[in-house]
Amino acid sequence: MPVSIGGSGFITGLDQGIDGVGIITATSFSGPLTGNVTGDLTSSGVSTVGQLNVGTGGTVITTTAGGLVGIGTDNLDRKLVISQANGTAYSGTDFDKDYHVLKLNNTTDSKTVGIQFVIGSNGEAAITATETSDGATDLIVGTRGGGSRAERLRVESDGDILIGDATNYAYIRGWAPTTGDMTIGADQSSTGTGGSNLIFRSRGGEKLRITSGGTVGINTDGDPTFGGFATPQVYVKSTSSSWTGGIHLEASASDSVGVINHSSDGLEIAQTYRSGGSYQPIIFRTSGTERLRVDSSGRVTMPYQPGFRVYSPSAAVNSIITFGNTEFNTGNHMNAATGVFTAPIAGRYLFTFAILSGNPLSSYVRINFCKNSTSIDTTLGDSLWDGLSTFGSPSMAMIFDLAVNDTIRLRAEGSGTYSTSYGSFSGILLG
Repeated sequence: MPVSIGGSGFITGLDQGIDGVGIITATSFSGPLTGNVTGDLTSSGVSTVGQLNVGTGGTVITTTAGGLVGIGTDNLDRKLVISQANGTAYSGTDFDKDYHVLKLNNTTDSKTVGIQFVIGSNGEAAITATETSDGATDLIVGTRGGGSRAERLRVESDGDILIGDATNYAYIRGWAPTTGDMTIGADQSSTGTGGSNLIFRSRGGEKLRITSGGTVGINTDGDPTFGGFATPQVYVKSTSSSWTGGIHLEASASDSVGVINHSSDGLEIAQTYRSGGSYQPIIFRTSGTERLRVDSSGRVTMPYQPGFRVYSPSAAVNSIITFGNTEFNTGNHMNAATGVFTAPIAGRYLFTFAILSGNPLSSYVRINFCKNSTSIDTTLGDSLWDGLSTFGSPSMAMIFDLAVNDTIRLRAEGSGTYSTSYGSFSGILLG
């Protein structure tokens, strides 16, 4: 039955407190109220001094005159204190565990439940759980900034983290079970569009930027500019006019460091072996094969540079000189049997020859270059020997600017070659 309380002192029932079902109304009671209550407990105009404890087997709910509330404790130092001793092990897949001391339950499917934070007249934030589809729930953090309330962060039901509002956001896509990938995206929109930059900052400003076009910028402070050059894939910017930081490529096993660096002198490419204190060569390869080497003394070798030297010349009067032997023929662009060199690539080539003629020598001997022809062109140089009675040894060196498949050969006039034991013809691509 209902019990009305007035006055001060102790109210007891069965010598142990109030045990009953119904309504207990306090109008002007001062003093402790203890016992087990089932029903409604109300106070109207009560000036309570001390505590109101309701529970069995220990403290369950405690309130104080200062408006502090405790659940499971009477040691109160906050507006609400919830306390329990719990030994249940954590589960990452079962959320319905009794170690969660607070449970917010919206009994309506596909709706939302959450907590709102209010500070003064216009400070606001919220943490909200919303069921986006059957069995799929997102967790959302919203704040108020500049007078506007908006979603700032969302952890989706599949683990993706979206940073931004509900329409435009950056995202961190968690581990993909099939690939093991983790994805970080910038300015992705809910419509699948977007296209801004992903920027990393640390103390002192921007340190790395990945543009929407895929360019990676290091030490950038905005969209990189390229001085009229094509957009690169990687861009490193100096922090000062004398900056020499560059890019270091280190092989830990050998302690070898390669450096690509820009200084006031221009672009530098260097390599060193630090632990031994000696410098190592710089090597350029294509298709897995070394094409150019600069050693520690600055000497340059290009083992596949087109070049040749042939010897054992043979030619009758007024004919193309052929050769019986080859010392080297890098790339096989010289045909010794026909005496013809064919340019494999456009560039400037150096050719030289020295060949003995005569015995008996006619009134003159001339050996000249022929370009794309079998006839001598004296504008390409001339090695005329005139009026000798026994031997002549014409020689010449000349640089030619050749296109692909241009040909060079030698032609003897006035006299043929003397034996096959005297003379050679050589050439090499300069660049």
